Amino acid sequence: MESTGGPYKGPTGSQKLTHAHDQHTADDEGEDLGHLPEVNEYLASAEQRKKWGLEAYGSAETLGLPCTGKQALSDPAALLAVRKLNPDHMMMALKRVFERYNLWQCGYNKSQMDKIRWSKALRDAGLVAENGMLPGAAADKIFHRLLTPAKNAVNFIEFVEGLRYVATAMRCSLNEIMEKIVLVSAPLKDSA
Repeated sequence: MESTGGPYKGPTGSQKLTHAHDQHTADDEGEDLGHLPEVNEYLASAEQRKKWGLEAYGSAETLGLPCTGKQALSDPAALLAVRKLNPDHMMMALKRVFERYNLWQCGYNKSQMDKIRWSKALRDAGLVAENGMLPGAAADKIFHRLLTPAKNAVNFIEFVEGLRYVATAMRCSLNEIMEKIVLVSAPLKDSA
């Protein structure tokens, strides 16, 4: 290449370079390479997901609960239904509720529960009351007791351990605490 002393103007004539990414075909012109296609269906069919048990994993319908929410905490049929659950189904239902609370209010990680969602779960289940056996400050202390250094959230195993501390503070069994949380089933709109 000859130096002309001026600014470089690119290859000329016989020096024209061609690259694979510079060569386009007619059908490439209309395709937008920066946009991902819409996903319209799951990888597994609805029948497969139902067969695998993923559709109703721990849901109130599969557990046989007649109702959920605040009314379930005082409904004798709901209390009886949740007490009849075998331990595996109880843990599946508790895990489902744990994940629902973690996704509440634009939560992004269903496997980690922060302090706000911890307090919300306990308040919705009627476990925390300022004049009751477990005031909000005591629930916060239990949550901070579960945290390891440099963490601000707990996983499911730590959540169950926290429920054990709540049961100890309230002087009742862990099963009673778990039953109340499973009965609520999801974050309630009317409590903060």
